[in-house]
Amino acid sequence: MTLKNYIYWTDGALDTFVYGSKIAFSPYRVSFENPLLPPGETIKCWQSIVNFQAVRTTPTLPLLSKGHTYHLTLFGQMTPARSVAIKVSFFDYFGKSIDQVYIKDSAGTFTYPKEAYRYDIALISLGNQSLTFQALLLQEIASETEPKSAFEPSAGEHQADLTLIFAENPFEDADKIEHLLGQDAHNLVVVDDSEAFQSVYTDQAFSELLCTSFQPSPSQRLSLVGYGNHGNFAALHYANLLSAKQVYISSELPRDLFFGEFKERTQLSSATLENLWEQQRKSTVTIYATKAPDADQLISDLYYPRRVLAQCPLFSLAKK
Repeated sequence: MTLKNYIYWTDGALDTFVYGSKIAFSPYRVSFENPLLPPGETIKCWQSIVNFQAVRTTPTLPLLSKGHTYHLTLFGQMTPARSVAIKVSFFDYFGKSIDQVYIKDSAGTFTYPKEAYRYDIALISLGNQSLTFQALLLQEIASETEPKSAFEPSAGEHQADLTLIFAENPFEDADKIEHLLGQDAHNLVVVDDSEAFQSVYTDQAFSELLCTSFQPSPSQRLSLVGYGNHGNFAALHYANLLSAKQVYISSELPRDLFFGEFKERTQLSSATLENLWEQQRKSTVTIYATKAPDADQLISDLYYPRRVLAQCPLFSLAKK
């Protein structure tokens, strides 16, 4: 599992061009408008290290590995087209600028310098009048060759298969899943957004972002995996939205859960919930945690539901 991080715009004035700007916040979307914004101005900036005593906020960027290459994608709509660039700036321990990389087509790569101590990411106006910002997607890539998109294959090669796991506990499961699965964590993404978890990962804006990021190509096999009630429900929900070839859920969910908790926490219609409940019986859905646990295992699975992933046939742990 390589680093994959969504970067959101979560505050109003900090490191934002506010003079004459209209800024409106909604879940997973920020609308920015300023017809008089001069070219070259910074619209918004994120930092990997901040002076907490000075700004009373925490860093908004993940730590990167020196010498590693990363792909950065901007999700959003802008007027005029191509009127926002991404600037990545690198600094040494003393704050001296080392290098800068400009990405002008909403997606591109950069290599984190070995001399760098911290970095910033900024949105720069190229004559922009308005921007609807969803997120930046920052992900580490294995080779030095720049991909055309987040998961586009190299020439002459099939696109790598991909597995999405929907975290049952988004606050702590991602790293533990990587440790549990070991080598199986390759080409695997853990969906663990804590805000989206409140709607069982069904929030419309989050759903649009996820589908834009991970819609598979015709040559790619996408599998969805859930464990626990919430992860299983999310895997079923995205099966059709993402054209998944196979869905793995740890157990069958009872109907009253769909029309009780899930109806309250999502904006899905009764007809949609009914279809999701019936979808559990489709041939493309595998219920994998069928092994009866002993008493100790039952308690372990109750407190650490991610451990049932070891029974999923996608992973080598289940084949041992």
